[in-house]
Amino acid sequence: MDIQLTSEQAEIVQSKVASGQFRSASEVVSEALRLMSEQDEFLALQKEDIIRKLEEAQASLRAGRGIDGEGAFRMLDEHRQRYKQERR
Repeated sequence: MDIQLTSEQAEIVQSKVASGQFRSASEVVSEALRLMSEQDEFLALQKEDIIRKLEEAQASLRAGRGIDGEGAFRMLDEHRQRYKQERR
């Protein structure tokens, strides 16, 4: 397969090989494709998780286990704060 790289892309590949991280340009491309595949899989799992959570929330609302708006915003604030702490 013949591929064309921009000069910036070629520099990145050459830099990776020159650093000793990879033995060839093919190894760099293979690793990039592997990581892209992992990312695709991760994003698909995230999407499935979000859909599942939305379906659970809808079922909870239908069963009368909903919360009022103030409670929802309070919960969102708690999650946001926890997320910010985890990112530190």
